[in-house]
Amino acid sequence: MLRQCIAIAREYGQKIGRDPFDQDSKYVELDEETERKFNAPELDFCKQDFDWDVLCGKTMDYVRKNRELFTRPNQS
Repeated sequence: MLRQCIAIAREYGQKIGRDPFDQDSKYVELDEETERKFNAPELDFCKQDFDWDVLCGKTMDYVRKNRELFTRPNQS
């Protein structure tokens, strides 16, 4: 599930041409398509049993170390 969420965030970052997790950004306005992907039934976070702090920390570390994956368009 974490990888699915990272993939959705990466796709959106490439679509808008900037890092959706940028520390200088106050808020990221998602488009309807991206919101639907995050709210899909298979990503129902309420049914999951895990430590949110650990999960969020790992996600942010991954994004910071791989920032170019979230902003650069996919290369063919």
